[in-house]
Amino acid sequence: MAPTKARAFADRFDAADATRREAPADGFDDRLDEADIQALNAIWAELKRKASDAA
Repeated sequence: MAPTKARAFADRFDAADATRREAPADGFDDRLDEADIQALNAIWAELKRKASDAA
């Protein structure tokens, strides 16, 4: 992926990440315990790391 395309992808990814975090926050707060949230955050961090490594 060309550097400009990679940067554009990363920018869209960051925007989608922010939206993803805001949209379901209220609905999931009552259904997930702290361990669930930590597991999801770990998975999401790994996906983001892999995306940035690929760029």
